[in-house]
Amino acid sequence: MARVVMREVRPGEVPKDGGTAVQEDPDRPVFHGNGPDDFVCAGCGNVLAAAMDAGYMTYRVRVRCAAAAGR
Repeated sequence: MARVVMREVRPGEVPKDGGTAVQEDPDRPVFHGNGPDDFVCAGCGNVLAAAMDAGYMTYRVRVRCAAAAGR
């Protein structure tokens, strides 16, 4: 399984048809699928989406990391 680092959102960057998922527990990914890759936080490396296919992890997917928020 490959680890893919998600890109940090730039200030003022909000996709038109996107939203932000909030990770409440840093030990539990927000999304879990059946794909080949784990997507991790750009700031701390915490797993945000486990076993996902890259086709589902587009620029519209935003996740607020619980571990990075707690720093």
